[in-house]
Parts: sequence; structure tokens; C-alpha cells
Amino acid sequence: ELKKLRVIDLTGSAITDEALKLVGQLPNLQVLMLRLTGVTDDGIAHLAQLPKLRAFDIRNSNLTDLGMAHIAKIKSLVDLQVERSKITDAGIEAIKDLKLKAINVNTNSITDQSLVVFGNMPTLESIQMDRSRISDAGMKSLATLPKLRRLRMRDCDVTGEGFKEIVGLTTLERLELRATSIDDDGIAALAALPNVNYLELSECRLLSSEGIANIGRMTGLKTLDIWETKTDDADIKAFETLQALETLNLQATRITDECGPSLAKLTKLKDLDISGTAMEDTGVRQLLELPELKRLNVANTAVSFGLRDELFERPGFKLDQ
Repeated sequence: ELKKLRVIDLTGSAITDEALKLVGQLPNLQVLMLRLTGVTDDGIAHLAQLPKLRAFDIRNSNLTDLGMAHIAKIKSLVDLQVERSKITDAGIEAIKDLKLKAINVNTNSITDQSLVVFGNMPTLESIQMDRSRISDAGMKSLATLPKLRRLRMRDCDVTGEGFKEIVGLTTLERLELRATSIDDDGIAALAALPNVNYLELSECRLLSSEGIANIGRMTGLKTLDIWETKTDDADIKAFETLQALETLNLQATRITDECGPSLAKLTKLKDLDISGTAMEDTGVRQLLELPELKRLNVANTAVSFGLRDELFERPGFKLDQ
């Protein structure tokens, strides 16, 4: 029966290196999750012969570059999650011949050198590399990836100059750039990307209100996350063009009731967060006309208890306060 197993989830378990010998003998295993376990490179060595393994999740682990050399032997692998491990550029270099579609190296010590390796993996569709030691110079390496759909690089010190390098990635659909050093020139360049439907720019301190207005050109957006930015009422007016928008997070931005009429024009909105803003009853009442709105966050605002009660009673509506 074990031989038929295709998926094994050992997340948070006490699995040992020794026990992985058995796992390494399962001919049909396609998905293996070892997140938050104590296994080491020695245990990973037992998995190198798995003939059909496609997805391997070993986040929050003791994996080092040596373990990556073992992983490099699993030729069937397409999805590799090694977030919060102990790997460096040498580990990424070791897996350069894998035909990966997705890689997650969040919170590892990788630099621009690893981006060169990624740039030579034409099969890549998703890269996650939060808190990496990458720079503007490295971004050029990603510029020709033909299938890249998701790029997540929160908390990286990449500026507008770096982001200008990837404006040719027309396949991009999801950009998660929270707490990066992107500036007005950078967002003006990225706004030309034709297929982005998910954009996260929260905590991007270098963006001015004028720069943020460029987002109004990204008319395919369904999700926009811009909390703790300099977004103001004028920006929301510029967002009236975002007619596909379903989720909008404006927490701790500079908006007031003045933006109510503009928000009310976003008729597909389902989920709106205005917590920590200066919006009050007048502005919020204008939002009640939105036909699809199902969830509203008004925490830390001056919205009255009367209106909160009214919203709380609305059938099929969720009020966060």
C-alpha cells in the first residue's frame, strides 16, 4: 500500500533522517512536505532517487547547500519551497539544471548571483525571494524569463532602476513588492505591464501620491494592497479606471470622505479595508451602494456606532471593527 502513496505531509512532525530512507523508496511519491521538521542534509540524501517527486516543501528547516546538491538529483522536481533554510548562492547554483516552475527562497542568504541562475531557468513561472540580498543590478538577469507569472520580493532593497529592468515581462500577473525601495519612476514603468491582476505595494515609503496615481493605468487589477503608503483622495480618483478591482486594502493611508464618490464607482469591489484612515460616516455611506461589497474593515476610524450597527445587521455582510 505504501508504494501507492502520492502525497505525504509530515509538516511539524518528529520525522528523522533515518525514517526518510523509507520515504526515499516510494516509487509513486509526487508531493512531499517536510516543513518545520528537524531533518538534515543527511536525510535529504535518501530522497535523491525518488523518480516522480514533483513538489518538495522543506521550509523552516536545517537544509544547507549540501542538501541542495542532493535535491538537484531529483530531476522530476517542478516546485521547490526552501524558505527559511540555511542556503546560499552555492545551493542555488547546485540546482541550476532542474526544470523548476516555482521556487521559494524567502529569507535565505542569496544575492544577485542566484538571480543569474534563475534567469537561465526558462521554465520558471513563480519566484519568491523576500528579504534577499539582491540589488538593482541583479534584476536584469530576470528580464528574459518567458513564462514568469509571479514575482514576490518583499523587503528587498531594489529601487525603481531595478524594477525598470523587468518591464518586458509581459506574462507577469502577480507582483508582491511590499517594503521595497520602489519609487515613482519604478511604478510608472511597471504600470505598463499588461497582465498584472495582483499588486502589493504596502509599506513602500518612497512612493509619492503622484507615483501611486500611475496604478490607475493597470486596468486588469483585481487585488490592490497599498496599506501604509501615501495614497490620498487624488489617487483614488485616478483608480476609477480599475473596473475589475475586487479587493482593495487602504489601511493607514491618507484618504478622507472626499474619495467616497470615486470608491463608489468601483462596482466589482467585494472586500475593502479603510481601517486607520480619516474616513467617517459620510464617505462610508457612499460605499453602501456598491453591489458586490461583502466585507468592510472600519477598525480605528471615526465611523459612528450607529452606522456600525447598521452594517453589522446587513445580511451576508462582514464588518471588521
